Amino acid sequence: LPKKYVCEVCATAFARRNDLVRHFRGHTGETDDRPFECRKCGAKFKRSDARKYVPFLSFTTVFS
Repeated sequence: LPKKYVCEVCATAFARRNDLVRHFRGHTGETDDRPFECRKCGAKFKRSDARKYVPFLSFTTVFS
């Protein structure tokens, strides 16, 4: 993919707009913020792709 999305601050280029947006948060100080929330458990994430729900079983669920 051609890198057509270029950061205005440091001129780093990206093939996808989402990658540029995530990169740009580092320049604005938003990296400590977790704006994306899981609708099922309320956990918060820095990246929208990290909030995909992954079900898991606890030890007590399996053996009780």
